[in-house]
Amino acid sequence: MNISKAEGYAYEIGRKIINDRGTALVPLCPGNGHFNAPTIDELIKISTQKFSQVYIFIPDKPTEHTYRAIGWIDSEAVREARLQGNRLRNHAKRTTEGLIEGLAKPLILNWATDIEENKLYLDELER
Repeated sequence: MNISKAEGYAYEIGRKIINDRGTALVPLCPGNGHFNAPTIDELIKISTQKFSQVYIFIPDKPTEHTYRAIGWIDSEAVREARLQGNRLRNHAKRTTEGLIEGLAKPLILNWATDIEENKLYLDELER
C-alpha cells in the first residue's frame, strides 16, 4: 500500500509506533470472510516484520452473541463461533510456525483464558 499524502495527529502517532517497532494487535474475526488464508498470512507476516511485539486475538466467545443476534439458536451459535475461531486459530498457528527466524514471534491470545479471566478486563467490564 502506498499513501501519497498523509498528515495529522493519528498519522504521526502511527508513524512513531511503526518507527519504534511497537506492539501490534491483530484481530482475526470469526465468521468474517475477509479473514481467509492468504489474508491471514499477509497480516501476520507484515505485522511481524514491522513490529517488535505482535498479539493475535480471535474474539470467538463474543462472536456467539453475534450469531444469536441474527437468529441462531444458542447451541448452534456456540458451536459455529467455536468452529470458526478454531479455524482461524489453527491457520494463525501454522503461519507463525513458518515465520523467518529473527522476526517477532506472535502470541495468539485465547479469549477464554487471556481476556475473560484478566482482572483489568473484568474491572473495565463492570464500569
